[in-house]
Amino acid sequence: MDLDPFRTRIRLRFWAFVSQTALVLTLSGLSGLIIEAALIAFYFAGLIVLLLWWDDRSLPLLAENPGASVGLDVVGVTSFGTFQELRARTSGQEVRIAVHGSKERVGEALRFAGLAMSPT
Repeated sequence: MDLDPFRTRIRLRFWAFVSQTALVLTLSGLSGLIIEAALIAFYFAGLIVLLLWWDDRSLPLLAENPGASVGLDVVGVTSFGTFQELRARTSGQEVRIAVHGSKERVGEALRFAGLAMSPT
């Protein structure tokens, strides 16, 4: 038990403020709005974390399974601004592959793979 009347008075005043604020929020319906806003924010934060986790987990799939890769002979590259279309041949068949990224980044990746990119 605290014998200091000043601290007791401040503590009582604090609890009176908290209880009055809770009563006003409850009667005005603001507590429901605050809880709903918090739940919506929590939902979107969780969604963003889930998407970042999924992106992190799915990026190295091909690197972890090189047996699923297929040899390509790149015939040409067509630029569509934000993505590039690779025309290639594999097992005697012509395939078209859309790659998200700038022409410079795709060209750098092809040079890293040992292929030259045509200027088309």
